[in-house]
Amino acid sequence: MSDEEDTTRPRPRTWPIVAAVAGVVVLLVAGGIIWAAIAGGGGEAAGPSASATVAIPSPSPGTAGGATPGATEEPPPADVPVPEELDPIPPDEEAVGEDGVRVKLERIESVEGEAVSAGELSGPAIRVTIAVTNGSDQPLDLGFTVANAYAGPDRIPAGTVTLPGSVPFEGVLQPGETGTGVRIFTIPIDERGDVTITVDYGASVPTVVFSGAVG
Repeated sequence: MSDEEDTTRPRPRTWPIVAAVAGVVVLLVAGGIIWAAIAGGGGEAAGPSASATVAIPSPSPGTAGGATPGATEEPPPADVPVPEELDPIPPDEEAVGEDGVRVKLERIESVEGEAVSAGELSGPAIRVTIAVTNGSDQPLDLGFTVANAYAGPDRIPAGTVTLPGSVPFEGVLQPGETGTGVRIFTIPIDERGDVTITVDYGASVPTVVFSGAVG
């Protein structure tokens, strides 16, 4: 009798438990899908915001926004003092400086200038013998004497040559002594009707000026 009772006893019902577990799994899967969708949508919405950032360009060197690194302003050119000059006198007169020094163009000759040094150009020229007499009460160094010539009213500088017969100013003149130098200026013959010759014998005195027709 016991064996029959065992075979006829109803088996335990497990399907409700399985169904409950399956329901939980379905809910979890569905929740994961929904969460992923929400998270994915939020990432897409945040994308344009991140890409919309605009970078502000920094000023490039040399623009108004900033100075060029290491650049310095050049100082303005220094004013070059213009030597003071005495009033012009004719070439055949004697000039007297403010300190008593006398300057005279002793001789003006027409020659053919010969170029022998760098920068010289051969051509028609005038050879000028210049005498300087120290009428001051101090020694005068002739080595500082500078003579120049110019052509025309615009005073176009004349070139200089060594030959024939150029003689430099040199030596020290005691009061009352006279020294000479010879300069050769290349000036075309047709431009000798208006020539200016300047003689500067010292830094602290005005330059003497001769102006007129020569040669």
